[in-house]
Amino acid sequence: MRFELTAYQYNVNAGEEVRITPVTDDRCPSDVPHWDFWLFDSSELWDMSYTEDGTLLGVEPVADPARIVAACHARDAALRQFIPWARYIRRHQGLVRYLPATVTWA
Repeated sequence: MRFELTAYQYNVNAGEEVRITPVTDDRCPSDVPHWDFWLFDSSELWDMSYTEDGTLLGVEPVADPARIVAACHARDAALRQFIPWARYIRRHQGLVRYLPATVTWA
């Protein structure tokens, strides 16, 4: 996770608004699912699969309309609870040392 969080700096510098919804092993917002997905334009859903250690296995399209609607609700719930990436990094100073030195830190 550390790599992913610090790698977002490139996206932020390119203008993407990266947002983090804090989740821990013992705390996950009840209205945010415990599965990872990509949702495009509220209509195209892709499920992401991982191994136990977090290695990405693959991404598969989902055509089930009920799953797409559920993903839209989950996205909306996560957006109500997000923290902007830069603020999250500032709150977790241990991550700052992993930021790429060649990238501007906001």
